[in-house]
Amino acid sequence: MYVDKDFVFLELQKTGGSHILRLLSKLTAGETLGKHNRLLLPDKDKFIFGSIRSPWDWYISLWAYGVGGKGAIRRHVTHKNNIDYYYKLLPKSMGKNWLSLSELLSAGYYDLFKPCDKWLSSYQNTSEPELFRTWLRLVLSNNRRYDIGEGYAFSPISKCAGLMTYRYLRLFSLGDLVYNDRDLSSLEGIKSFDSKYNISNGMIRNEYLEDDFILVLQEAGRQLSQEEIFSLKNKTKTNASKRKSTDFYYDQETINLVANKEEFIIKKYDYKPPTL
Repeated sequence: MYVDKDFVFLELQKTGGSHILRLLSKLTAGETLGKHNRLLLPDKDKFIFGSIRSPWDWYISLWAYGVGGKGAIRRHVTHKNNIDYYYKLLPKSMGKNWLSLSELLSAGYYDLFKPCDKWLSSYQNTSEPELFRTWLRLVLSNNRRYDIGEGYAFSPISKCAGLMTYRYLRLFSLGDLVYNDRDLSSLEGIKSFDSKYNISNGMIRNEYLEDDFILVLQEAGRQLSQEEIFSLKNKTKTNASKRKSTDFYYDQETINLVANKEEFIIKKYDYKPPTL
């Protein structure tokens, strides 16, 4: 999260956030407070914005990051959880002090049957598209939603939508509504929830990062000089994963899988599937 006197930037994972934070730190007088943390209290006096990315590309980036040995998702899915996870890390990620007994029992039960070796084998090589497809089927499987951690399985969202939609709705809403609103188990319920509770005023698309960054910053009240605009359009992105192009990794089955699970984000931001 980046907080300025006039705006707040909320960082959705793998959507160009590291690059955006670097730009903000050079052009504004705000400060970074955490990384992917949420806004806990409403602040109607500030312009709130975030970043987004094509779901097809987002999943490749998330997987490739894990192939490099990094990321919370890789840690969750390739290891059995310890006591500290159940009593501190998981409740904290859900904005709670502790899990309910039913949540604790469910998380522990599914962890017993987590196929850690299968997950680990899918993280071997970014040059093998079938490894990505295997990983994607696991990530978007209803049977494996508890493996992912961070409260995803405890939200009704996980019954009909993927991890990206969950992270998006959790980041851009307040409180614990993503866990308690039963209507989130359907696409129509997700759309209704977003229209009621989304706190963002603007969004930077990763595919048009510099142009959208300029527009959003201007909407937030920060005018840029021509020199600053020129410099922005010639910056090199940071924290990029080593991987091939999006169409290299997908076949029609996995394109359709993402289209089904991330239909909300795809339609809201008019994203198109990869061309095979």
